Amino acid sequence: MTRLILPLILITAAILVFFTFTDAVWKEIGVLKVEKTELAQGIEQADKLLARQEELRASYNAIADDQVARLNKFLPDNIDNVRLIIDMNNIGKFHGMAMRGVSVAGGAEAGRPSTSPPASGGSDAESGESLLKADSVVISFSVSASYEAFKEFLADLSSSLRLLDVASVSMATGETKNLYTFNLGLKTYWLK
Repeated sequence: MTRLILPLILITAAILVFFTFTDAVWKEIGVLKVEKTELAQGIEQADKLLARQEELRASYNAIADDQVARLNKFLPDNIDNVRLIIDMNNIGKFHGMAMRGVSVAGGAEAGRPSTSPPASGGSDAESGESLLKADSVVISFSVSASYEAFKEFLADLSSSLRLLDVASVSMATGETKNLYTFNLGLKTYWLK
């Protein structure tokens, strides 16, 4: 009978050890395996993102400095009203006209550098909106010139690197037969 009782006691002890100690460890190992799989997927995703970052960095570094300067002039990250007005006035002087009555109208932030985080060119995953935000400013002024000189002035403005839209234009006759006064409103953009 002792032969039968000793194995039963050992089997019972083994079952008790399994359910009290081994089962808890076994469940913890299962949780750790799931966590290991999730971490491996995270590392794989991070490696893909690092590879993409290096690819984008290489593409950015491949852009020539003069091209970057042209892009920054086309759509700057702040608006320098004074520099823009001077540039437009120089174009006007080339055509024999001077800007008068210059006024700048835009948002409260017009002319100040952006205080928001730098734009990354991506999109906000939650809202779906582009992270690149642009604002605009309307610069209004008047010039006196012949119609032909004014057309050439507009052609030169349209071929400049700066992104400009004609917001308004009006014309009034001047004192001289071939001289007109043009009131012009130009809209320009800048990144917030």
